[in-house]
Amino acid sequence: MDVLRKVIDSEEQLKLMKDRYPCVKLLVDLFDLICCEEQLENSDNDVDSRDKGIDVERVKRAVYNRIDFDFSDYYWDEFSEAFGRYWNNLQVGQSFDLDDVCHFISMYFRKKNLLLAEERIGVVLEIVMDYLTMTMECKPY
Repeated sequence: MDVLRKVIDSEEQLKLMKDRYPCVKLLVDLFDLICCEEQLENSDNDVDSRDKGIDVERVKRAVYNRIDFDFSDYYWDEFSEAFGRYWNNLQVGQSFDLDDVCHFISMYFRKKNLLLAEERIGVVLEIVMDYLTMTMECKPY
């Protein structure tokens, strides 16, 4: 992956490469999975790493590596803000329903006059939750 990062200097170029060459997408996904496994192994020894909160930039990279549609940085920032608002307002013991989160984020986008299909919001949300679950940054209930 470091070789790809040296050759490909932007997220846009990486996205183009992944679109044109399925093997590049597969390699990037595999690299992300390996990194997640390494982080899991290291997190067992580093209890404090869980107290630092969610690393938004790492989640963003995981999302951009797996989506196959345009999703600007501005849309990511708004998605992240909406997700954060929902997440931070959860009460202890409150159920976490992906459909509710998706609907909340969709309504947030509508209030901001941003157009994004709820299906795409759902795709991004599933990737975020997969990433958070794999890295133990959140534990599913």
